[in-house]
Amino acid sequence: MTTMIRSIRKLLSTIFFFLLLLTTASCRAQQRYFCEVLASQQFLPPLLFEIFAHMGPCPDEFLTLTESDVKATLGNDITRIVFNGFRQSLFDENLYEAAGDDEVTLDPTTTTIVQFGSLSFFKIGEIQVLGATSLYEASPVQRAVVPLWKQGSKVFELIAPNCSAVYTMQTVWVGGRNGEWGTRNITDLETTLDLDLPQGWTYQSRVLTEDRIVPLINGTAYVLTDSARNAYSKLVDFDPSICPGYVAPTNAPITVSPTTVAPVIISLEESSSSSSPTTSSTRTGKKQQRGKDKKKNSYFGTKKRKL
Repeated sequence: MTTMIRSIRKLLSTIFFFLLLLTTASCRAQQRYFCEVLASQQFLPPLLFEIFAHMGPCPDEFLTLTESDVKATLGNDITRIVFNGFRQSLFDENLYEAAGDDEVTLDPTTTTIVQFGSLSFFKIGEIQVLGATSLYEASPVQRAVVPLWKQGSKVFELIAPNCSAVYTMQTVWVGGRNGEWGTRNITDLETTLDLDLPQGWTYQSRVLTEDRIVPLINGTAYVLTDSARNAYSKLVDFDPSICPGYVAPTNAPITVSPTTVAPVIISLEESSSSSSPTTSSTRTGKKQQRGKDKKKNSYFGTKKRKL
């Protein structure tokens, strides 16, 4: 009986894999909805969460998915479960998936596919939470995602104080579970999104003049969450001119104290023979004064509260 159940699960996993190929390929170069389940065996930090994604559109059954559904598959040693969704991707393409123009590299022999309730999920990565993670603090995420935003795409960015780092919004929290809703219309990201930005942070939108890719470094990216539960990827490098108020550095004149320079005597002959010397919309938080002290959990926690 056990062998038969395993065979059926293997068959269903293979079928789901090929359905996943079709879904992923058709979702390329367009905005897409998805939902995630994060699960950890640790109860106290540091917490290592496995991230399981159901590629969208995420069905309504996700709204009624329970912790018992997750533990029935992963085991009762799972102590922390986070239901993350609905969410919407903003990048144009996932280069991690692409082996060619129209192919993906997901392999049913290496991809972990699980069933939670009536829904199928596959493992996309892991995230480690070292402590009480606050909003606007980046965390390392091991993931199978290399987001690409194409030239001409509109992006939404968070700029850290003094242009020390730039983060691009990769997913929007749409919500839906327990009647909680976030951003349900992308245009709201420009018009009505009200972020509680920390002191010195800036939120802006603009149109890209060239392609933007956030690569993985040793399989890891850095992701943070804003006060609206939207997730951002940290850019590996960037042009500081995209930062509001950026002023290009100038070559400042070199000044030397006359007391440190020994006098030089030049004869009239030497003096006469020597040559002459050659001479995108931005917004700051309305509640910044509270930004440094106000600590909130990221979406990796519960409503007390991101890849």
